[in-house]
Amino acid sequence: MLEDMTGVEQRAFSDEIMKDPRRLEAHIVNGGTIETYLHAWRTKRNQQAIDRGDVADDETIRAILAAPLGPETRWGRPDNTVRDHLTELLAQLVVGGDVNGKYGMIGDSDWEYDLFKAMYRAGVIPAWRDGYGVGDRPDGTNHPEDRHRAYRLLQAACRALVAPAA
Repeated sequence: MLEDMTGVEQRAFSDEIMKDPRRLEAHIVNGGTIETYLHAWRTKRNQQAIDRGDVADDETIRAILAAPLGPETRWGRPDNTVRDHLTELLAQLVVGGDVNGKYGMIGDSDWEYDLFKAMYRAGVIPAWRDGYGVGDRPDGTNHPEDRHRAYRLLQAACRALVAPAA
């Protein structure tokens, strides 16, 4: 459980413990473990983030980054994850590879749809229609808020990906 934490989450959890070490000690004295304390802390922290209107909690970000691109991906292998795709995209941007924000690494303006498909399969966005994109639901209705949230989730995943390690 501890090894699954992002660098940002590790620092926040460390700050939590340092703020009042007696809470963790009391939790353990009363039969708890570090894992149950961490679970309670994560649950509370994630709910606070949702209450503030943040785009996603840490668990959602981890699910996005771990989501496999799947068999219909136009980049890499089907078992490549969103994390793999974003890491390679960033590496190509840094070294001046043949990549940009409009055409990604595949030379197609729909490159981000591979990521959105993976996010849909991971259950973090509500709808996907191939050829139409995010926000067009199978019943034919359009929901721009789905599209905006999908991009915000992807941005949050990118930020978590490059967050400094603890």
